Amino acid sequence: MNPRVQDITAVARACAASDPERGADGLIAGLGRLWPDLAFRPVLTRGGWYRPGGVVDIDKQRIAESMRLWAESQTCSGDIQQVLDACLQRQLFATRLVGRTHYLTAQTGEAAADFVQLEVEELQEVLERYLSDPDWLPDSPEEFIDPLDFPHVEPEPVSTPRLAFRRIFSARELLDSPGPNPVKGLLRFMADWDRSSAARSGHFCEYWVLGVQESTDSDGEAQLSVRVVPGRSLERLPWTPGRGGAELANRIHAYDHEAGYPMAWFFRLVASRGVSHEVGMQVANDHQQGFSYLPERDLHVLRSWVAAPYRA
Repeated sequence: MNPRVQDITAVARACAASDPERGADGLIAGLGRLWPDLAFRPVLTRGGWYRPGGVVDIDKQRIAESMRLWAESQTCSGDIQQVLDACLQRQLFATRLVGRTHYLTAQTGEAAADFVQLEVEELQEVLERYLSDPDWLPDSPEEFIDPLDFPHVEPEPVSTPRLAFRRIFSARELLDSPGPNPVKGLLRFMADWDRSSAARSGHFCEYWVLGVQESTDSDGEAQLSVRVVPGRSLERLPWTPGRGGAELANRIHAYDHEAGYPMAWFFRLVASRGVSHEVGMQVANDHQQGFSYLPERDLHVLRSWVAAPYRA
């Protein structure tokens, strides 16, 4: 499935119409009406981020949607005093958008790369700072627009929380498309999943999502980086270097149980998520010494990694 423009427009409307207090349930119901053949599920929610908002007055009435565009409209010469004078004419506040990103996936085939990923932002606009604080005088318009240090105000809500569409894509088409950044590690990661016991416990997209970052290089060319991100947070696998055998076998099996699928320790290791590479080497050494606790298919995946380690 390659989401079309009309699909994106429809899912954006579904996001805007969903009640954030219902979590993903309300949105999933709307997605089911758009794509009856796809069963979306929430896999990961990541919070703790924010971005600059706009400008409101003392009554929280909207002055501008974008703080940057508003500040730039107040001056043509780059004179910060012009901006400060505009703020003194009325009590104004800058806002910020506090956000969480919800990652939802839907399986489209049997292979690990066969899924669609939807990213939705849950946004809450709050007060951030008073724009004419006598104790804070920025040196330039840029510092005024995006300061590093400034007096904060109580982050009172400016509007109700809302859901906003961010991105939807086919993992298969994303990974198969040519681009400036190679994804060989990711493709091998998914191929290892398909060959291992993990694939027999559930689809890849039930446990992992793709973290996509867009940027531009020094020449202004678009750059795209993709990495795997686990859907659950786990504590680092406890292990003492040199300790293998039954002790290590018990620990990796317990780790798999907590993650919800076999070989979780291996895939976290490859993704550099809380499992030391030395653990993989020790497990392989245990089997070479005749102490076996992995199925043959998983041992084959591990030995391939030992012969040519990689990261995803």
